[in-house]
Amino acid sequence: MEVTVCGPVWEPVGYAEMTRCIVRTLTRLGLRVGLRPFSLPFFQPGLDPGIRSLLEAAAGVSLKAGPVLYTFLPETFEKWPDRPTIGYSMFEADRIPAHWVEKCNLVDEVWVPSRFNRETFAASGVLPQKIRVVPLGVDTDRFHPGVTPMSIPRRRGFIFLANFQWGPRKGQETLLRAYIEEFSGGEDVCLIVKTYQTWPSYDPRAPFLRQEMKAIIDATHKRDLPAIFLITEIIPAFQMPRLYTAADCFLSMSHGEGWDLPALEAMASGLPVIATAWSAHLDYLNENNGYPLTVEGLEPSRHPHPLYHGSYWARPSLVEARRLLRHVFSHRQEARAKGTRARNDILSGYSWDISGRRMAECLASVQKEC
Repeated sequence: MEVTVCGPVWEPVGYAEMTRCIVRTLTRLGLRVGLRPFSLPFFQPGLDPGIRSLLEAAAGVSLKAGPVLYTFLPETFEKWPDRPTIGYSMFEADRIPAHWVEKCNLVDEVWVPSRFNRETFAASGVLPQKIRVVPLGVDTDRFHPGVTPMSIPRRRGFIFLANFQWGPRKGQETLLRAYIEEFSGGEDVCLIVKTYQTWPSYDPRAPFLRQEMKAIIDATHKRDLPAIFLITEIIPAFQMPRLYTAADCFLSMSHGEGWDLPALEAMASGLPVIATAWSAHLDYLNENNGYPLTVEGLEPSRHPHPLYHGSYWARPSLVEARRLLRHVFSHRQEARAKGTRARNDILSGYSWDISGRRMAECLASVQKEC
């Protein structure tokens, strides 16, 4: 089978990682893949040379038949004449932007990674018969507990890790406040925040990000601060697995997720995960393999981007966040056991081998039906 994939691939953003993995996995399964890369105003990550060569080869392939798969925001979707066209996307709030609905209804199928987005896309006006839940995967060969941990200078004994793009949706205020208010400087614990600034522009020094972070810390009025390490420089993609295995627990206290690949990478790495109990997290995180963080309800999204206007997202509980942080810190054997179960659950349901075969079957189905 042939398939043309249209999406970003060179940038260190979630959609680009998703596109890279889809191209690599479908190629490995024997499909002939043509790639039409989108160019985003970001910087390039440090890609493994083998992956870069595969992507460059796919970008040189021009196919005349087979399905077309978009892997980006629905505003980029275009129906290709005489070829089945699929749009694969996601959104993190309770409804999608109105102008996305028409674009979604133009293509033959709309793929979303989670049951949450099947509900939100349909509730927003996307025709339900067009929507198919096709979960994404994790590269379990790259992300696993046996990876040599990254050296963290001045690290403390127990490491909480957060990995996200700094912004209003990611819940950094809840995360930082919970950690700072729960722990003190004398405790053998630290928080690593791996993040980066893209607004108003990318800057590895991240002055705007650091200013916002300082304001959050100052607002706690706490003097005896626990250790916090901030990483704003890009870590090459092939080095990221080492960051996960350097940690003891992963944190994702966002207001909503379309999928949250870092949380699944952490689970594949054998880490216990504390994550907001709403949106896509509910598809793969539960009390047996992690620590769902209670939400107090929904609130109007506070994201300045017009895509979020009029939508709602979750309000994770600060009180419960503090309790879970302390619980994991104090019950390390239990937390490690949950991390082991998380790894096993990823292997049995969310590896790229499983997700890739599912995608290949769906592509064949779409081609047959169209």
